[in-house]
Amino acid sequence: MVPEGLGLIITAHEGEFLLWSGEGAAPLRLGLDGYERRFTDLVDVCRDDRIGLFLGGLLPLSEDIARQLGECAGGNLHLSADREFRGQLKRLLPGVELPLSPAERPSVNALPVTLFSLVRDPVWRLLQDLAIPLPRRLALAVEEPWLGLRAERDRLGEGFGHFLDTGGWLRDRVFGRTPPPHPSLAWGLAQIFPRTLILEPAAAAALGLRARWRASGQPPPERWLLVYAGRDQVTAWALKGERVFAGVSHAAAALSPARLNDLLAQLSAGWRLEEEIRLDGGLYAGTRLLPEEPGPWRPVIVAGPAAGQFSALADRLPAGPYGDGPLALVAEGLAALLTSPRPPAP
Repeated sequence: MVPEGLGLIITAHEGEFLLWSGEGAAPLRLGLDGYERRFTDLVDVCRDDRIGLFLGGLLPLSEDIARQLGECAGGNLHLSADREFRGQLKRLLPGVELPLSPAERPSVNALPVTLFSLVRDPVWRLLQDLAIPLPRRLALAVEEPWLGLRAERDRLGEGFGHFLDTGGWLRDRVFGRTPPPHPSLAWGLAQIFPRTLILEPAAAAALGLRARWRASGQPPPERWLLVYAGRDQVTAWALKGERVFAGVSHAAAALSPARLNDLLAQLSAGWRLEEEIRLDGGLYAGTRLLPEEPGPWRPVIVAGPAAGQFSALADRLPAGPYGDGPLALVAEGLAALLTSPRPPAP
C-alpha cells in the first residue's frame, strides 16, 4: 500500500486510525485506545512493575488520573515531572498536591509519559508493524479534555464569539497554518505532528455530513442543527450553508435529552444563552441568529460516542460509506479533507 493520507480520531476513551491509499479503495480502519485510557494503562504498568514515572508536557488530565497518580505516590512509586506538566496540574487541579520531583527529562529508570507516548508512538509503531511509510497528508480530529475546557471557558467563549463575528465559516474550524489555542491538547499535538490539519470532532462531523449529502445526490438543507455528543462534552451548532450561526458547548453529565432539546430550540430562536448556560454546567454559548431568520432549523443530526443518549432528537440521514457507527461522520469528514485536491485553508 502506498499511503496518501492518514486520519486519526483522538478522544479520551476511544479512537480510530484511518489510512487512505489514494487508489479509490476503502481506508484501512483500526481501533485505537483513547488518550485517557492509554494514560491509565501506562500508570498501571508502572505501579505493577515498580517503575518510576516521568510526566512531561501538556498531558490531558482528569480527576480520575490525578487520583490514580496519588495512589501510586502513596505506594512509594517515584514520580517526577517537568515544569510544563506541573503548571498544567496547578492550572487544572489547583487543590491537588502530588509529590512530584522537578525534572526536565526522565531518568534512566523512569517511564516517560508524554503526548509522544500517549498518541504519536502507538501510531508510529502501528505504521512500522504494517510496513507502511508515513503518509504525506495527516489530519487529526481531537476531542479536548473537559477539565481543560472548563478551566479555559471564558477565553474559549470569547474565541468562539470572535469566530462567529468574523463570519462563522466552517473551514475556519480547521487548524492548518493557524495554530490551535494554547494551552490545549490540540496545540500540544500540533507540536509533534507538524504541518497537520487539526480540527474538533464537531467540525469533522459537519464536513462529513456535507460530503454525505453531496454523495447522496440530495441538496444539503438550508438550515440545520448538528449535535456532537462526546462522552464528557456535547457541542451543538446551528448551521446555514457553510457557516456556523450559533453554538453551545455543555458538560454531558449535566445534560438530559429534554434539556438539550430546549437548548436547540433556543439556538434556533436566536436567544442569548451565556449566563444561563454557565449556571448549569455549560462551557460557552454565542449566537448571531436574529429573530427574523426564518425556520425551521431542520434536520437535527446527532453524532459522536454518546449519540445514543440523544437519538430520539435525531432525524434520519442518508447512508454513508463508513456505516452508522458513532464516529462514522467524523471519519467521513477526515476523508473529505484528506482526499480532496486542496484541503480548506484556515
